[in-house]
Amino acid sequence: TLGGEVPDGQCVQMSYDACGGTCQWATCRDGDWDCGSDACGAEHPHDACVEREPPVRPIGEGCYSRTLGQRVYDGDRVQMAYAACGAGPCRWAICNDGDWDCTANPARGDEYPHRSCR
Repeated sequence: TLGGEVPDGQCVQMSYDACGGTCQWATCRDGDWDCGSDACGAEHPHDACVEREPPVRPIGEGCYSRTLGQRVYDGDRVQMAYAACGAGPCRWAICNDGDWDCTANPARGDEYPHRSCR
């Protein structure tokens, strides 16, 4: 995640599936990873896990995308590499006024394909 050594007692947030899901925390303890972030000497959040607010768009409420690690606009369509929408990976969902709609097609806004689904 950080591309280097982490001192004992420091915590790192992982953008991949580890410790029970994506964007979970682990603490370096005696050269090994301990899931959780209790009593961290320092925390290193992963940029992909920080929720960002999109610029104001006048139509509908946006949605948070785990795939992108940020909020998207109402009408944007995101492809998910994990099992979602009651089916396997690589399904598309469109943000529909704050909720994900797996049946809406095509996007009314931007589309975000997932690179592992090509």
